[in-house]
Amino acid sequence: MSSLSHHPAPAWICIAALVFAGCTRQIEPARRSLGDIQAVVIAASADAADYAPDRLSAVQNQLGGLEAAFDKQDYAAVLAGAVRARRRAR
Repeated sequence: MSSLSHHPAPAWICIAALVFAGCTRQIEPARRSLGDIQAVVIAASADAADYAPDRLSAVQNQLGGLEAAFDKQDYAAVLAGAVRARRRAR
């Protein structure tokens, strides 16, 4: 038999703690990435609205998706998408 069947509560508590620790390590980098992208979008919005409205709209949509992922606590998706969003925002 597996050790989980003998001691299910402690094993699941350990697993939950490891998952939580992984999430907390990603939350701050994800938050910083969103803040960086938001700052770039805000700084570029006036000129982009005149000269590249389609690109601005695409970046704003992508930012909205990243914010939704952050709200769902999918920090890995935020970090993965932030690289593409930053490139697109510049």
